[in-house]
Amino acid sequence: MFRRINLAEVNCRQLRFTTELKLSPSLTDRILRDSRADEKGTIALYGTVYSARKVPHVAQAIVRRRRNVCRIELRYLAEEWPKPPNDVKSVKELAIALSEEPQEAKFDCDVYFTYNERSGWKSILELPVALPKKGNEDLPFTHIEAIRVSKREHGKIQYAVQVRQTKTGNLRHWVYFTEKGPVSSNTITKLLKQSVNISKSLLEKQEEE
Repeated sequence: MFRRINLAEVNCRQLRFTTELKLSPSLTDRILRDSRADEKGTIALYGTVYSARKVPHVAQAIVRRRRNVCRIELRYLAEEWPKPPNDVKSVKELAIALSEEPQEAKFDCDVYFTYNERSGWKSILELPVALPKKGNEDLPFTHIEAIRVSKREHGKIQYAVQVRQTKTGNLRHWVYFTEKGPVSSNTITKLLKQSVNISKSLLEKQEEE
């Protein structure tokens, strides 16, 4: 599950997903015991700091016991963080433990992208959008500053993106989707690639001057 991915090279600031796995009681107990845990032994924290092409990154995993399943939240950030304390084990160690019981899972993902003028991308959606007047009456609002778009199939949302443009012209994309697949060493790269494809479907290359 753990890979030292480079978020910065795809204009990503954060990749986060949650999943629930049905693990054996012994493996669940070991995962919750091996790294920093709460007093009740129901929550454990794993963390890793690393550098990808000189860009600081951090990976964090929170594991929670919920009845007969483990809820895992994994978050990657393109930020500089201090090294975790000695009692916090690496995310790689968590991934190795999970590989003992391979299985299919559902991943609920949200991924945050930022694009500036140097990124080479521009939005196909024009923001802000001026609101039309209601007859002769002035509305208490004048513009739509952000918008959320989605793809639906058979009444269900397959994926969605919230788009916002800042005053300086920078773009912000929040991508939301659910993916099903095996828990493996390729999980992170597949989820990142999927989120990049969704985000870039709302972008076009800027013409060089």
